[in-house]
This record gives sequence, structure tokens and C-alpha cells, in this order.
Amino acid sequence: MHTLVDGTEIEIRQPIGGDALAWDEFVAREQGATYDELPDEFVAQAVARAREVADERRKQFDEPGTSIRRIAVSGDEIFGVAEVGDGPPEWEIELGIEGIGYDRELVRLYLAPAAKGSGLASLLLSEVTTDEALYLWILDGNDRAHRFYVKHGFVDVDERVTAGESWGGMTMHRMVRPSGSNAARVG
Repeated sequence: MHTLVDGTEIEIRQPIGGDALAWDEFVAREQGATYDELPDEFVAQAVARAREVADERRKQFDEPGTSIRRIAVSGDEIFGVAEVGDGPPEWEIELGIEGIGYDRELVRLYLAPAAKGSGLASLLLSEVTTDEALYLWILDGNDRAHRFYVKHGFVDVDERVTAGESWGGMTMHRMVRPSGSNAARVG
């Protein structure tokens, strides 16, 4: 259990198939709230896509394979999600992005506004990571997230990629955390 400043008790657990659609809708809303540069229709389109692939996502959650996911909830309300999976994802391959020798990716880590600054992000990160080498993609301009990842042992890779048009053409770059650093436990 994790307790927010306001006293809200948060349970962190592995999500199941029944959580998949709510998870994807939460991620879409938090992405929309985090990035002002996203097109106005971004959240609605992401939620519509999530509903289209809901059955497939339920199966992915029920049979996670090598993916590690955690969801932070209080009752029916989601306060955070984190996921590590095998890389590279399909979109990287389609864009012809070269690998950098890291096989595992921190796919997502999002928090509800009420949970930011509570330590929940560090806890979720430690729940989905080990000492293995990891990489992640971060949209440029997300300074709060960048500071968080640096604090947890990630370093910037000197490259820039333009996100697709559904992301408004924003630029992003990779960050990596070498194996053995186990920086996810940094306070």
C-alpha cells in the first residue's frame, strides 16, 4: 500500500484483462494532460483506438508474457500505471530506428495529477524494473519526467526522432539505464 498526502490509500498490483481498457483510457487522458502540443483530437482518437483493440489488450494483460505491468488504484480510480516490455516495439521497426543494444523498454509510466510528487512514480518504477539494462523514449519538453528519469539513473542518448502526426510531430529522444545500476530504488 502507498498513501497519498491527502490520505488516499493506493494499492499497487498486476493488472488483469478487465483493467486493460481503463488503463489505456487513463494513459490517453494523462498524455493529453501532459503534452500541450498534442492535437486537440489526440485523446479522443486514442480512446477510440483503445476501444477498437480492447479484446486484444485484455488478452495481453491476462497473458503478459515477458511484459511487466503494475497499476496503482484506489477503489475503481487509477492513480498510476507502469510497464516494461521487450523492445523494439513495432513503431520503432517501422520507422527504421536503429537499436542501441538494449532489449527491454520502459514502455510507459504515467501518474494522475493527485499522485505526482508523492513517491508513487518511484515505487511503480521499482515494481516493474530489475537490474537489467533499459531504454525509454521521452518527448522533448517533458522536463519533470526528464528530471525523474535522470534521478533514477537514465542518461540521454544524443538522437532526435519526430513522433507521428497523431502526436503533433513532437520530437523525442531515447534515454538509457545500463544494467546493474538498479537506480530505480533511488529515493
